[in-house]
Amino acid sequence: MANATPPLPVPDSRLSASTISFAIGNQRAIMDAFAIVINLEHVNYVDSAGLGALIEMQRKTKAKGGSLKLCHLRPNLTRALEMARLLPIFETCPTETAAVASF
Repeated sequence: MANATPPLPVPDSRLSASTISFAIGNQRAIMDAFAIVINLEHVNYVDSAGLGALIEMQRKTKAKGGSLKLCHLRPNLTRALEMARLLPIFETCPTETAAVASF
């Protein structure tokens, strides 16, 4: 897919208010991208602010006709998305390679 970004790793084990600056900084870097992969391999905790950042990135990408994919979700992050009834809005892949190839 044209205008894709390289996979974006989340550099912390927590996706929360304290790591939102990561998401905001990368949102600026990917504003024109239509194909985005977020690697959540190291994330084992997410709070409502972290979920909100993912939802906002998904919304903005979809509004441009693009696609955002999450990869390497750990079981507890998958459970958090399921409990919040958010898992269906995200496309997930087991690996970065699979996510990139699915565009």
